[in-house]
Amino acid sequence: MTVHYFGEEKAKQLSDMNASIFAASQAFGLIIGPVFGTYANHYYGFRFVSDIMAAITLFSALLYLCFGGGFSAMVNPVIKQKESFAELDFEEDEKEPLNNKS
Repeated sequence: MTVHYFGEEKAKQLSDMNASIFAASQAFGLIIGPVFGTYANHYYGFRFVSDIMAAITLFSALLYLCFGGGFSAMVNPVIKQKESFAELDFEEDEKEPLNNKS
């Protein structure tokens, strides 16, 4: 689907960049997360740290819904896929049901 929007070369670059950013972010989180969690739990307590994490999650979800495309980002690919299937030109024999005995 990305190839349809950006072209083959740009889609490959975008895919590589997204994979790189995801891998780097995950590695950073795997290193920093336990250290931060240990110190935050020790100094502030489990309940407070859990509340802060819930607030951060809620804030990021609201940012995504308001500025990141939100629900339309989830619905548009499905609609575009249905439209692209509707545009396909099938052979006449492909339109017949499979259980047709004649």
